Amino acid sequence: MERVLRLRHPTNAAFRLAIMSLQKGDKEGAFVVAIARGEKRTKLTDSRLYGPFSLDEAEKAWASVVKGLGDDGYLPSGVAELLETIATSKKPRLRARAADKLGWRKEVRGVEALLTRAATPKDDVASLVVALGRIGDARALPLLREEAARKLLSRRRAGAEALRLMNDVEGLAGVRARALERLPENVQQALLAVDEGSEEGADAI
Repeated sequence: MERVLRLRHPTNAAFRLAIMSLQKGDKEGAFVVAIARGEKRTKLTDSRLYGPFSLDEAEKAWASVVKGLGDDGYLPSGVAELLETIATSKKPRLRARAADKLGWRKEVRGVEALLTRAATPKDDVASLVVALGRIGDARALPLLREEAARKLLSRRRAGAEALRLMNDVEGLAGVRARALERLPENVQQALLAVDEGSEEGADAI
């Protein structure tokens, strides 16, 4: 039942790393919850020990400590490192890769960092936008709709894809309307006629 959990804080440099462990105590059937925090693994300056507990009590203590650290801003190491990359890396390729990972994980804790980075557009803005679409948080909708209306094709495509991933009916209707406006008038009329025919067929059914 012994376990170890590593957490990181995105901004607290003095206590950036927190290592938790659930360990067997000195007595049979007893367990303790240990936590050590510090700048890095070799500089853990704040150590605490909780217990001894029975196994059930240790599980409750573990959950309570994890929640407390989360409330203080600590995140699982992998997530924290991705957020740090988004916030601080000067390499668009690395930021884009981190955004992609957050998106596929549907990591809601990454939304604020992605939105903040997207507010200062760089070469990786398309990756940020698609990642937000994959996460699916409504806070991103204004940005995604704005990107879907851009003149630059790569950003417009990213915005439209993000809206598709979020199944944003209103936003996609705007994408379609703008796409029609860019087509020659005869093509617009032909497509509208097809749509009208489809609607009439559906009504007949």
